[in-house]
Amino acid sequence: MTYSSRPMPPGFLVSVACHDARQIIHAEQIGADLITLSPVLPTQTHTSAEPLGWAKFRELVALTSIPVYALGGMSVQTLPTSIDAGARGIAAIRGLWKGVVERS
Repeated sequence: MTYSSRPMPPGFLVSVACHDARQIIHAEQIGADLITLSPVLPTQTHTSAEPLGWAKFRELVALTSIPVYALGGMSVQTLPTSIDAGARGIAAIRGLWKGVVERS
């Protein structure tokens, strides 16, 4: 779904899933609070998606002042690289959950 304005009133966070420059610019236009940008690296769940890689990720993050979270192939080990590339942090399920389950 594409919105022409912010879909939620103040007090609610608006997160936008982006994959390219056009989508990041649109997130800026509607006043999103945060962006997930993906896939940065190869992922088990979206095997046909072309990964951005860190250089392209860095280029896309530079287009916005909105906090960007790296998504796709992320783990605790990729966190420092994502921060170096301009991310506020990472978004992940499998890459983080695995470490939690192993410690149980």
